[in-house]
Amino acid sequence: MRISCVVAVLCLAQPISSAVGQAVPSARDSRRAVAAQAEFRRRIDSLARDAVASQRLASVAIAIVKGTDTTVHGTWGDAARNPARRANTQTVYRLASLTKQFTAAIVLQLVAERRLALSDTLGTFLPWVPLAWRAVTIAQLLNHTSGIPSYTSLGPPWVARWAEDMTPDTIIALTITRPLDFASGSSWRYDNTGYVILGRIIELLDGRSYAASVAARIAVPLGLTSLRYCPTVPMPPLDAAGYENAPGKTFRPAATLSLTQPFSAGALCASVGDLVRWNAALHRGRVVTDSLYVRMTTPEGAARATHYGFGIGRDSTGGRLRFTHSGGINGFASSLSYWPDSSLSVVVLANTEGNEVDALAEQIRRVLNREALAARPQIMALTRAQLAVHAGRYELSLPSRTVGFTLRVERDHLLMAFEGESPTTLVPIGSHRFMAEQDQSLQLVFSVTGARVDGVTMESGPQKFTGRRIGDAP
Repeated sequence: MRISCVVAVLCLAQPISSAVGQAVPSARDSRRAVAAQAEFRRRIDSLARDAVASQRLASVAIAIVKGTDTTVHGTWGDAARNPARRANTQTVYRLASLTKQFTAAIVLQLVAERRLALSDTLGTFLPWVPLAWRAVTIAQLLNHTSGIPSYTSLGPPWVARWAEDMTPDTIIALTITRPLDFASGSSWRYDNTGYVILGRIIELLDGRSYAASVAARIAVPLGLTSLRYCPTVPMPPLDAAGYENAPGKTFRPAATLSLTQPFSAGALCASVGDLVRWNAALHRGRVVTDSLYVRMTTPEGAARATHYGFGIGRDSTGGRLRFTHSGGINGFASSLSYWPDSSLSVVVLANTEGNEVDALAEQIRRVLNREALAARPQIMALTRAQLAVHAGRYELSLPSRTVGFTLRVERDHLLMAFEGESPTTLVPIGSHRFMAEQDQSLQLVFSVTGARVDGVTMESGPQKFTGRRIGDAP
């Protein structure tokens, strides 16, 4: 297969040869390549410095590697703020839902060992679950088409228990009395409970803890020395501390979440360099067999519409295939992408929750493709009366369900609140367009009939969801 380059600076390590028929780059070409690489690094450095200096991220680690050639591998900001501790390339971040790739890979290793099959049903391993759950297949758990309710969608009843240590069976039981969100295999909905179940099955078949399976099957064989199950309390000097944005562009420690709860759906930690090594190993055949890798990276059934494989999303950027996933957990956010045609990895990790990492990853993608950067929107000034036009109760249509949220005006700000979640401040950036104050990638665009707002479109990165106004604000 012919390997193409994203930009010239990522192809600098190709060997210079004087063989017949091959041109030797001139000194001028070499200088241009070096200058181009320096300019590329400068632009990435500028994006990262701005994210830290503007208090959007406490720290960020970025790695951009093509094959074995590293273009960027660095960190910016503080791994911890009090006492101050600068981040470095050995700093360990919580990976959140990037964990799902590792869980899926171990499941597929067990499939290759004939310890289970993708068509096996949940009732075979956990006969105590409800009858409606027992027919769910391993494949449906892997690609979020099982219909099993996610415990992270429970709202206040779950949030109130964040600090509790829980066993995997306790976590599974949190939604055990609820009906399926849809008939298994008929639709798609992101499901953390499904991946906790997969971790429990790994433990049953492997005869050891999930953490021990990750170490024995992934970390040790691949030399990923930083990869491990996260402790609930970060362990200096390597572990980053997690933060959330507070009013006034400051940071505060993230709310405590017992790391027993995300388990095999989101509890692993690693450094940015080890994620690059993971990408290389997974996508070059060192983790799962070729046939199972195809299953892992190919959306099937009801997951095709959302382009989701087994723990990995599949999309296209600039006509080029990309495998990607992002993650978010209390105090941390992550983004991992891989372009197979050029063996290009882009990893972004931060110790600040929210979608700012996704926005930064998108800017990096634009630099790689020599596209114009997305401009940060300019905030407008609206009167309280102009803001009040948008207040009300709304219903938003997601791929597999409908969710409600409210908008209200408080102290000259428009606040958005989903059930069971803290309100988010929206700032006006255009004609009936608002942006989340701490996350420019989340925007709401309102439709107006006469003088009345009657609909809304929520944009989150490349995704768009439509909704309608169903009543006045409470």
